[in-house]
Amino acid sequence: MASIKSQYVFSLLSVLGLLAQWGAMVANGTLLALVVTAWEGHFPGGLPMNTTWSGLWPIDYVLGLLVAFFYPLLNVKDLGTLAPILLLTDLLLSLAVFNFMSVVQGGRSRNTGPLRYPAAWQLAWEFFGAATIMPIYLSSYIKTQTSSKVPLPSDQAGVLPFMAAWAVLSNLPLLAPGVIGASPFIIQLSIVIWFFLPLTTKFIQDSISAIFTSSRPGKAKNSIVVGYGIVGLASAVFHVAVRIWTYNSSEMSWTRMYWPEYSAVQPGPNLLLQGATLFCQYGHMSLRISVVALALYTVGLDTVAVEPPPNKARAGRLMALLIAITAVFGPGAGAAWLLYMRETGTETETSKRVA
Repeated sequence: MASIKSQYVFSLLSVLGLLAQWGAMVANGTLLALVVTAWEGHFPGGLPMNTTWSGLWPIDYVLGLLVAFFYPLLNVKDLGTLAPILLLTDLLLSLAVFNFMSVVQGGRSRNTGPLRYPAAWQLAWEFFGAATIMPIYLSSYIKTQTSSKVPLPSDQAGVLPFMAAWAVLSNLPLLAPGVIGASPFIIQLSIVIWFFLPLTTKFIQDSISAIFTSSRPGKAKNSIVVGYGIVGLASAVFHVAVRIWTYNSSEMSWTRMYWPEYSAVQPGPNLLLQGATLFCQYGHMSLRISVVALALYTVGLDTVAVEPPPNKARAGRLMALLIAITAVFGPGAGAAWLLYMRETGTETETSKRVA
């Protein structure tokens, strides 16, 4: 890996992610179905879709595309199965780790560099997909990873456990209405609300920060580590729960749940559901690969050829452990563990030599 620059690796991952998610949607007809559904204002089965959210047609049409994509995954009542919403929830909880990461790194950027807009990054991977956007974000993170040692102001750092909880709980407005069998309009409204929630992150952080500063000054030394523990634990627990559910389910297996199967997407009334499921499956796969690639450039295996044997062995052990955690507990848990190691300074010293 020493001769391969990190930006080349992550650029390739981004292109492959774009082809896997968006290329597949173009090829199997899902993207055309989304465009038509948002344009006509009703789903293939005839269910009406709300098309007026802001009163501005360009914005409403983009929101219509989001609604057309997410609604089939969330409509548990009509589907009669939890599999699609479980797949989506697992992906969202994995992304919650990166949402929290973007808040941490945004605070460290000191209003400079590409990481200073956490809300923009969150909106980007929510709309365009993690497979395309996440490698770009991680490449930017690696280029500026020396900033991981830059301390945050105590008032900002102190609220990070709350922001970690927010990264997890902010998915409830999207997921809860479909689970409880709410009306189609409420489910569609929840999609729109959820999409714009990243724009509230800074306001929530500043509001809690004002309270935190006055009530618990100087007690936030380990808040970043605690925050990664919260998002990582939430992602890991849910991922394991889904694995157990698929093991005990007569209608679903782990491979059917997570392994992309392009041929499963067929023309018909379930095209949007099948296409969205495939999109999420590629998102899961891409996150796993991206986490492993991130580890290559942070635990030190990118420079392993020039390191002494003790550092080689340590980097190898850390890498093997990261792969095991990611395989068993999911990419969110793997990323949280890796970022925890960086925050506590227990990653190998070779990680300071960035590719």
